[in-house]
Amino acid sequence: MIIGIVIPLLVLVIGIASAYFLSKQKTEKRKNVVWGITLMLIIAPFFSWLISGLYMTLGTVETTGWATVMAPMILFPIIFC
Repeated sequence: MIIGIVIPLLVLVIGIASAYFLSKQKTEKRKNVVWGITLMLIIAPFFSWLISGLYMTLGTVETTGWATVMAPMILFPIIFC
């Protein structure tokens, strides 16, 4: 159950920190490209995984584990098309 919270949180922190360092002292266009790719590939899917993990762990209605599978489909549907 804790894996649904710890792993996406670690990936988010590492991804945001690496995007910050990659875009540091770059042109505005380069910063936008780096942050756009980071938003699409790291922040959106792993943030939805984090939200579903929190819902699964702390939610009183859904405690079977299906929230970890279903919530990313609702929050980030482009992966599942």
